[in-house]
Amino acid sequence: RGRPPANVRRNALLLRAVCLLNEAENDALVEVSACLVLWLSACEGAPAADGEEKVGARIARWRAGGGVGASGADAAVAQGLLHLLHGREEALQAFSDALLAPSDETSCFGPEHRRAAKWNMLGAVLANRNRHKHALVAYEQALTAQPHYARALTNLGIAQQALPDPAAAAVAFTAALELVPDWSSPVIWQMLKKAIQEQPGEGGAIAEAASQKSLPRLRELLGPAIPQQHCSSMSATQVLREIGLIPAAAS
Repeated sequence: RGRPPANVRRNALLLRAVCLLNEAENDALVEVSACLVLWLSACEGAPAADGEEKVGARIARWRAGGGVGASGADAAVAQGLLHLLHGREEALQAFSDALLAPSDETSCFGPEHRRAAKWNMLGAVLANRNRHKHALVAYEQALTAQPHYARALTNLGIAQQALPDPAAAAVAFTAALELVPDWSSPVIWQMLKKAIQEQPGEGGAIAEAASQKSLPRLRELLGPAIPQQHCSSMSATQVLREIGLIPAAAS
């Protein structure tokens, strides 16, 4: 059996780095960095290490210097991962850059069908900085691009719960539960039950439906799923400007 195409291996390495952000066995920074070193070695146009230069500096030098792949979504996401692990505010700019990058069907995050994932990642970064209202906008954009995106629905519910808006959170968690397999549902059920403690419904009907894990009854009580949002027709640039990630005078 032959080796997979170069872009398949490259994209798999970047996806692994994203997963290691939350699933590393030991030191996330060490494991993500090691994975990104392998990813860089598979990227056409990426610079070789300059002596003991760290991977973050290599990616920054690549993006600043231009060349093949430097302006792409993947390079922005990779740099964003490292900014996140170092707790830097520049993570917001990197994930915003990923959304504005030119389309590239051979890359991991460049294809149009990955737009929802990029908005979801930006939303998570905003939520981690307690910018929950802006995170909602990003998650709504993710769901406009991919309405049945369970991860974005779950994250939407978490942000709504933080505002706090437990009624809206319950709707989002219920929508997520309608999509996920049983093995991944227990954590979301716990989130839903926590939201419902503050919004039990008339006579405790919503709380009872949740305790019975009756999704049809919950949908009946909570109403329709997530409505279309006001900014769904905006461009990425317009949305990023609205949430303060692009200066108002920028074009």
